[in-house]
Amino acid sequence: MKANTQACMQEPSFTKKKVTLLTIVLWLHITILDLFVVTAKGPQMLWQDNIKLETLLTHAFLVAISVLIFVSVHHAYTIKNNKSLTK
Repeated sequence: MKANTQACMQEPSFTKKKVTLLTIVLWLHITILDLFVVTAKGPQMLWQDNIKLETLLTHAFLVAISVLIFVSVHHAYTIKNNKSLTK
């Protein structure tokens, strides 16, 4: 029983590889969503607007904020879960 409790307490941590993968997936997701727009004339590709420095900085800011929030929530959940298991 003691070994089972210890196994439950060891939550999978965020490794550098997982954070990098999350960052790449979010970057691609935001960039692809921003790349296309559907109008009455049909879908249009906005690749010229998507390569501007302002757009790239906005994407980087959104990805950084999203990753920080996700990692913070995961960390808070892990702390709360570990405290409830030790009681």
